[in-house]
Amino acid sequence: METERTIQKAGALARKLLAASVGLFGLGLTGLLAATLVPIQDAGSAQTGQGIAGHPVVPSGGRNVESLMAGISERPLIRAPQVQAAVKDSGAAARLAKTLKFQGVVNMGGESVAYINVEKSGVKSVRKGQKILDFVVERIESGGVVLSLDGVEVNLGY
Repeated sequence: METERTIQKAGALARKLLAASVGLFGLGLTGLLAATLVPIQDAGSAQTGQGIAGHPVVPSGGRNVESLMAGISERPLIRAPQVQAAVKDSGAAARLAKTLKFQGVVNMGGESVAYINVEKSGVKSVRKGQKILDFVVERIESGGVVLSLDGVEVNLGY
C-alpha cells in the first residue's frame, strides 16, 4: 500500500518535471527564433548614422573612423564580476530569521525605515546599516528587507 503511494507520487513528480522541461524548451526555442529574425540594422540607420539602440554604424569609405575609435576606446571593455564570494552557511542565519517577521516599511524624511517583529521582544524599527539581533540591515525595499549574517543574506518580506 505504501509502496503504491510512493510510486504514484514519483509518477506525478515525473509528469510535472516533464511538463516543466517541455515548457522551458519551448520558451528557449521561441527566444532563439526571435533572435534570428531581428534585423541587424534597421532600414533608416544608413541615413541617420545610428544603428540599433542608437549605436553608431561603422562609417563607409573610411569617413569619421577617428571619432568612432575614440568613442570605443573610452568604453570599458571588461566589466568587473558581479558575484558574491562563496560563504559557508552554518544555518545560523536561517534559524535566527525564523524569529523575525517583516511588518512593513515607512519613508521618513527620504529614508526608508523597516518594522520587524522580533519574537518575544516586539516590533523594532531599523534603517540600512543598523543591526537587529545579529543581522545587519543590507537593503530596505518596499516589499521587504534584506538582512545579512556572516555573509549569508536573508530576505524578509510579505
